[in-house]
Amino acid sequence: MQLLLHTAPAVEPVSLNEAKSHLRVDTTAEDAYITALIKAARQATESYTHRAFITQTWDLFLDRFTPIITLPRPALQTVTHVKYTAPTGDLETLDPGEYQVSDSKDPGRILPALGTSWPHLADVADAVQVRFVTGYGNAAAVPEPIQWAIKLILADLYDNRGNKDMPMPQAAQHLLNPYRMVSI
Repeated sequence: MQLLLHTAPAVEPVSLNEAKSHLRVDTTAEDAYITALIKAARQATESYTHRAFITQTWDLFLDRFTPIITLPRPALQTVTHVKYTAPTGDLETLDPGEYQVSDSKDPGRILPALGTSWPHLADVADAVQVRFVTGYGNAAAVPEPIQWAIKLILADLYDNRGNKDMPMPQAAQHLLNPYRMVSI
């Protein structure tokens, strides 16, 4: 399985003004730096929770169909397409009527439609390609504890410039733990 970001979030869950207020920064001298830290803090929290916060599009590559395709990085919004490499070597798009999407719980899943099965594949790497849109939506839809965790990480990064071996602040972990996706 390989997961690649196709379309990054258009905004961050914490705005520059919110970040500067949290950091008690009144000048514009470090706006670019703080903006970069917001992105880094969001990426760290997404990595920790295994979720997507703001709407983004991902491509999932699989070597074969599995009985149920589990889509990482909840919350699933939509499946754009499922493509596969046919035995002829041609890349085909699976008709949406041939599969069902379950987004009633996290993580989202794709299954063959009732009475159907997955098509035959060529024996090649990345024979199945799924593009999906995920995330809570816009910044206002991101749960407040996640936004606070981002601010805590942001402040830690801002205060400890150059320290590359910093653990995530424990308070941020406590805020994020209810949102963390864990594999069993």
